[in-house]
Amino acid sequence: MGLLLLGVLGVLQTPAPAQAALQPNFEEDKFLGRWFTSGLASNSSWFLEKKKVLSMCKSVVAPAADGGLNLTSTFLRKDQCETRTLLLRPAGPPGCYSYTSPHWSSTHEVSVAETDYETYALLYTEGVRGPGQDFRMATLYSRSQNPRAEVKEDFTAFAKSLGFTEEGIVFLPKTVGPGSGQLSGELTAPLCFGPGSPFILCEISAAGSAGRPEGQFQGPWYVVGAVSDDQSFLDAKDNTKMPVVLVTSLANGNLGIKFGFPTPDGGCQETDSTFTKGAVDGQFSNEAMAQTDIRVASTDYKHFAVMYFETQKGGVKNVWLQLYARAPELFPEGAQRMQQLAPKVGLNPSQGVLLPKSDQCAEVLA
Repeated sequence: MGLLLLGVLGVLQTPAPAQAALQPNFEEDKFLGRWFTSGLASNSSWFLEKKKVLSMCKSVVAPAADGGLNLTSTFLRKDQCETRTLLLRPAGPPGCYSYTSPHWSSTHEVSVAETDYETYALLYTEGVRGPGQDFRMATLYSRSQNPRAEVKEDFTAFAKSLGFTEEGIVFLPKTVGPGSGQLSGELTAPLCFGPGSPFILCEISAAGSAGRPEGQFQGPWYVVGAVSDDQSFLDAKDNTKMPVVLVTSLANGNLGIKFGFPTPDGGCQETDSTFTKGAVDGQFSNEAMAQTDIRVASTDYKHFAVMYFETQKGGVKNVWLQLYARAPELFPEGAQRMQQLAPKVGLNPSQGVLLPKSDQCAEVLA
């Protein structure tokens, strides 16, 4: 997300900058959730040098316990993927916030200049690193990775109205996860990458292993917990029992999946499916179930696995985390890992459930 990139930008060259407008009647609750950083504008010398290698990234805005907003992102530092939450404190009229740069320990101000909440938001940030060392940035947030042409045009006009030049405006390409083995057997995807920056943002630290992790992942699993923003799931979660999953490693790197879902009448609905291997280890998709992105987000193979799913049905995108366990009971480390990952993908505890045991589908694992 653009906010964390702000702290590493260099000295600006534009004197007496114009002031950005403020979104009238700003509604903070509508601004919450997941945003993609689709566009940036700055006159920083660092930004102008590195803008061609920046990539789109994703962050989650959530209400803070003591007021304001929490901006949760994960970044790579000293070859380790770390998570930090940036607190945006109210600073003036609704839509105005301040935050402390984690890199420079200076206070910066950010304002939501314009938004329709459902599609895009235009933000303006300014701060001071020291005497004569001001920086400014305009940011385009979008709810999707493909902002409309007119949204890009609005951002360009917005940036130019603040004194940024055409050279200082960039629309960021979608991120592509790197190969495996980067983080001691973990893989990181997607990245918001800026060489020379101490912040390399990663959305999920997805467990994998060098070579072929599928063999270690196969075998029986119990789905002991789940959290999702899918409305059908939310409506039924309190009456859902523990499903079972049997994973088989296929020769082409795909995974054969046999599900068993306990039904209200005491039976078991069985389905067979295939997780098709993606571009990087630990990433899959399942077209039959409209699961466009499946990732093994965290696992020790022997006790638990946290699974990340994105589904796309009828033009509606939903996110899921499911906690797998080798035994039909909660494994504490797995539960803790899912709890840590949930806010990073825009989910909250009220959207989750721990599933009660059931022997209705025992034959699936036999």
